Amino acid sequence: MTRKDFDFKNNTITINKTWGYAKRHHPEGFGPTKNEASNRTIELDKKTMNAFRILFRL
Repeated sequence: MTRKDFDFKNNTITINKTWGYAKRHHPEGFGPTKNEASNRTIELDKKTMNAFRILFRL
């Protein structure tokens, strides 16, 4: 996830990419998810989103 994936107005996180951590199977860096079902938007409570907001200020 990147900071762009966090929507603080609607308290959601969008999952639409994966990190290529296994160099043998995937190139390093962001790439597509395994399938369309892996793309999703997750709603979080305000307290959790506020913790991310504070973290991003660092």
